[in-house]
Amino acid sequence: MFCRIAFGGPLLGFIMGKIAVWSLSKVFNDSVIEITITLSSAYVTYYLAENVFYVSGVLAVVALGVVISANKVSISPEVEEFVHSFWEMLSYLANTLIFIIVGVVITERSLSFIEKNDLFLILITYIGITVFRLVMIGILSPILTRLGYGLKWQDAVVMTWGGLRGAVGLALALSVAESRYINRETIGNKILIQVSGIVILTLLVNATTTNFLLRIL
Repeated sequence: MFCRIAFGGPLLGFIMGKIAVWSLSKVFNDSVIEITITLSSAYVTYYLAENVFYVSGVLAVVALGVVISANKVSISPEVEEFVHSFWEMLSYLANTLIFIIVGVVITERSLSFIEKNDLFLILITYIGITVFRLVMIGILSPILTRLGYGLKWQDAVVMTWGGLRGAVGLALALSVAESRYINRETIGNKILIQVSGIVILTLLVNATTTNFLLRIL
């Protein structure tokens, strides 16, 4: 089940991304059609993932976006800036809506389930994912030092501390919390509480101190 959801979503997103890139390559200098292709491909990918193949819709859409971004030359040069501005605005609106929706859901459903133990677990998880990110960067550092601009220890520190959690994590948590495969009243609410707590900590602690970290490094 986990492998199907975790790996099936990105695989579907990759396939849909290739289809979207092919479709974009057949259009030239038409902003309406090119924006429609990118927008509709995101909705179709999510629908197919959640309702047909029963894999992660969020991961599928993320993979779709990565594929389209990697092949952005398929977007007409005259239209690229307009498409970028459109998705930038849409991203801002989606981020805002996700935070509002999760806030409302937690207030209505999960607030009464919060215990002292949850706050302790949030703190432990926050420390754990930060350490895990540092370890993974350390493991991959031999490869990263030979790619692109290289990797110095200062870069590794900033990459570790700059690992913010936001809309994607909240969307995944909300999707899992509403899943038919788990108990929504217990496990679903706990997942929302934990992920929301991690997001709040990274935004309040990491995001506000990154500039200071850059200055001292």
